[in-house]
Amino acid sequence: MKSKGQANFEDFTSEFNMRNFLITSLIAYTVNTCYAVTVTDVDTDNLKVSVKPLISQRDADNNKIELPEIFNVPYFRYGAGNTAVMLDPQPGDIGFFIVFKSDSNNIKKGDSSQIMPDTFINFPLYSGVYVGGILMNEPENYIEIKDDNITITANKIVVINCQNTEVNADENITLNCQTAEINADNQVNINATNINLGENASLALVNEKITDILNSHTHNYVNTAGTPTPTTPPNVPFVSTQYTNANIKESV
Repeated sequence: MKSKGQANFEDFTSEFNMRNFLITSLIAYTVNTCYAVTVTDVDTDNLKVSVKPLISQRDADNNKIELPEIFNVPYFRYGAGNTAVMLDPQPGDIGFFIVFKSDSNNIKKGDSSQIMPDTFINFPLYSGVYVGGILMNEPENYIEIKDDNITITANKIVVINCQNTEVNADENITLNCQTAEINADNQVNINATNINLGENASLALVNEKITDILNSHTHNYVNTAGTPTPTTPPNVPFVSTQYTNANIKESV
């Protein structure tokens, strides 16, 4: 005959075994530590989630006993001071729920003062913190850090907002894209020993408006009668192929 539940026949063969079984059973049923959970709802305004344990309990007849959904659980965000990585959980994420020893419902966002618990309950299942990011599917947006390189991949857009930006590279900086656009309210400064431009780049530098000004410009001179007189426009129209500079060349 087999035993049912957690107790075995040897647990009742001596007083020591009986006491040992009672003590370990009390600890198992009262000390909540950590649960594997899935996220069911997210409140990003208050940095809280609702989670449901992934592992159920079972009775003596081996029937599943589902654990209830846990609401208003603060979730972990990696940060310090005024700096943080804002990576909010999503419904369906898998993580772990760490249970606090005391009731933590009175802890408020941004309040680091010591508080008293609402109840005398130890290890309440409703009180803890969610830490996410286990058993995830292959991500579409990620930062990959290796010994020899760091890769940032986004399936749509990367936005950097700051007061000043500086990029330093000991060797090369390469920008690969279909269209590059620089919008500056004041000015753009380029300091380089050589500037190598691509095919037809000189034509882009000397645009149509500048060409019209060069082809219509005149100079004043004093004629034989002593009267200031403008010259005629250039006899040979200016074209972009005439624009040459030792430090500006086309790379074909």
